[in-house]
Amino acid sequence: MYPKTLAFFLLFAFLCSYSPAQAVPGASVSEALPPVLIERVSVAADPAEQPNAGSHAPALSGDGRLVVFLSYASNLVEGDTNGLMDVFVFNRDRKTDPIELISIGIDAKPANGEPSRPSISSDGRYVVYNSLASNLVLDDTNETQDVFVFDRLLKSTERISLTSDGQQIDQDAFTKRPAISADGRYVIFYSNAQALSPDAAEDTFNVYLRDRTDGVTTLLTRGNELTLANGDSTYATLSEDGKWAAYYSAASN
Repeated sequence: MYPKTLAFFLLFAFLCSYSPAQAVPGASVSEALPPVLIERVSVAADPAEQPNAGSHAPALSGDGRLVVFLSYASNLVEGDTNGLMDVFVFNRDRKTDPIELISIGIDAKPANGEPSRPSISSDGRYVVYNSLASNLVLDDTNETQDVFVFDRLLKSTERISLTSDGQQIDQDAFTKRPAISADGRYVIFYSNAQALSPDAAEDTFNVYLRDRTDGVTTLLTRGNELTLANGDSTYATLSEDGKWAAYYSAASN
């Protein structure tokens, strides 16, 4: 269980536009900088209540209006009855009911497994996360952690950790730390699933890119002359346009 902490949103709108030319001569740093606005985003559905459990792992949309985070709290929205950690989005523009439950199952039923590591697209439409739940999409029978994207506009969930011909990964495999491009088309993640690529080595983590438009999953971590990387590659991130990927690797080739 994570400690009972609360997720906070820090708005540095004035600080980001600050330049030395704006400083008052002789003023201290604290006098020269404008105050920082702090706003709590893990709020209960009933304004008279406090969240009844901790929240963590926040991430921001491109303009800072939306905050995605994880929480064990069951009173952030109505009907959260699964007793598990869930993914939520806080909308700073909404004065009433500002929190939306993201990790929902088929027919809006509560997810039957816990999520991790959520991220949100720059425009705020798509939320990507890992989950152990088997009822987020149809035919999820591999009993392992997959990557999912939730479309906040269409209220639909799509499984990302699939082969290019639509097959799910093996039961003993894992997928980790997804990230999404600004327009939601590309999702990057790392996995030790051999099913994702015929070239994937056994028990090795590789980085993959999923093109949601074309339904293609591509192995990115290759060495010189497109040989397989000879070590684990993990912790991947993606540029906003989906063109560039960065990751950590223990490979020497």
